[in-house]
Amino acid sequence: RLADQHAGFATTDEDALITDARVDIVVVGSPNAHHARQIIKACSAGKRVVLAEKPLAVNREELTAIQAAARESGTRIIMGAMHSFDHAFLQALPTWRGLGERPTSIEVSSCIDANEDQVDCATQLLVPAPSAAASAPAGPPPEISTITMGILGLATHDIPLVREFLPTAPTLIAGRRSWPRGYALQGVAEGCSVSYIGLFPVKWTPPQWSMRVVTPSSVLTIEFQMSYVLVSSCTVRLTVNGVTTEWHTPEASYVSEWRQLLAEAHGAEALYSLDRIGDDLAYALSLVEQLPSVLLER
Repeated sequence: RLADQHAGFATTDEDALITDARVDIVVVGSPNAHHARQIIKACSAGKRVVLAEKPLAVNREELTAIQAAARESGTRIIMGAMHSFDHAFLQALPTWRGLGERPTSIEVSSCIDANEDQVDCATQLLVPAPSAAASAPAGPPPEISTITMGILGLATHDIPLVREFLPTAPTLIAGRRSWPRGYALQGVAEGCSVSYIGLFPVKWTPPQWSMRVVTPSSVLTIEFQMSYVLVSSCTVRLTVNGVTTEWHTPEASYVSEWRQLLAEAHGAEALYSLDRIGDDLAYALSLVEQLPSVLLER
């Protein structure tokens, strides 16, 4: 029905879609476990660009296979972490770099409702048919599984931003599942305190999504827009010795992300290289791999 509204073609066969010669760009928005297989298929089919929703992969073996496939085919890979394409953030970054200071504290905090609730607030979509409940597969303990999903599904959005200030993945001191759904991680890297907090409330709560970077003489704060709402960019404020500079643009980060995709499909230079995308994912996987040794009781 959605394809009919836009003169599109719909299929439930991923091979029919990916191998279709009319398709130049593949967007992988499937459940996480399918990402690597579908990305590699798109590369093998010689597609120009693959926009892969986060996470790019769920382990290091999948990451290595994706990078090999993309290098062999020349397919551009874009990781769908929309905040990393935000114009206000990209405009503010050179000013912060010009300070020449190292951060002493980085905090990323998000309190957001379930995706379906945010989508309903942002737009009107076709209501999908209810699906049968699947039995939970065997795997890690629920605490680790919940935090892993939070890292790969939410924290991943902002890891590319954090790595602009502190590239090194932190050594975790503690990890905790926040009740009923969420996570809190605390770590240290190069003498800098790093924390990631994600909360998913049961009842609707005004969304808050922010990032804060502190140095001896400055504080940089980023207030992100609610997911799925095409309102504007984030708002970045940099305060140095009591003087604050602010960046804000009319274009939402989702739009900026898709403009970059279109540009790269026409041969423009990549904003984030394949190596850089891989390093961002390796950072996230490092956090996941440390969970068993630092997990605290909730």
